[in-house]
Amino acid sequence: MADPIASLLLENVQPRRGRGGWHGGPTPLGALRGVTIDQAAWVPLPGRKSIWQLALHIAYWKYAVRRRLDGVEGERFPRS
Repeated sequence: MADPIASLLLENVQPRRGRGGWHGGPTPLGALRGVTIDQAAWVPLPGRKSIWQLALHIAYWKYAVRRRLDGVEGERFPRS
């Protein structure tokens, strides 16, 4: 990708390994470090989201934005 603006946006959507998020806090992967499957699947109250559901939401939108910036069409989000 040659467009410097798109490159900057992509760097903020998915920072390189070892760099924190643009907001100064951990990346989603860093925030999930140490969370067990049982903890991720736990729903605090009816109508609330689990960590698992929130992580899937973040992953999907990062994927969708990255795909749009890269100009890639037709690929489906790999939920596995």
